[in-house]
Amino acid sequence: MKQTGKMVISRKSEAKAYLQLPYARILIPAEEGGFTAEILEFPGCFAEGETPDEAFRNLESVAEEWIEATLEQGQEIPPPSASHPYAGRIALRLSRDLHRLAVRKAERDGISLNQSLVTAIATWVGADNFYERMMRNFQVNFIQANFIQYGVDEPESVTEAGPKEMAALLRGSVIGMMKQGAIWVK
Repeated sequence: MKQTGKMVISRKSEAKAYLQLPYARILIPAEEGGFTAEILEFPGCFAEGETPDEAFRNLESVAEEWIEATLEQGQEIPPPSASHPYAGRIALRLSRDLHRLAVRKAERDGISLNQSLVTAIATWVGADNFYERMMRNFQVNFIQANFIQYGVDEPESVTEAGPKEMAALLRGSVIGMMKQGAIWVK
């Protein structure tokens, strides 16, 4: 809880207030069915659902936990990207050689230089999001496999664990492996 004068604000109500701001929420159809939703400004904050509505409902719950955990750690919540005056235009400086190579590649691909650069940037940004999702999936699978392997009771919702819970689950999983002699620490 945070004291502001005579008023006491809980982390939960503070998180709900943040979620009223215009954060960028995106929905991605999953190849195997269902949907993934994420808030772009919150690294690692994503949720899944069978339908778009379920994915967004789950995202709101996960985002609330993400904000609470971030505030508990004394970190600042990033501002919504919508509050930045993005016009969709940038001035880009690059060497003549790189410019020439980019024009040639765009011509070979049959697209404009602008579309080529937009695709390259989207791929670069998407790679970060992919890496974060891949690491999260690895953590979930690692925890679940170790709970099965070493006979520890698995928590009910590993896939929905917030950052704090995930760290505790990873620690518990590694400690369980150490007790079973599967790993050693010097």
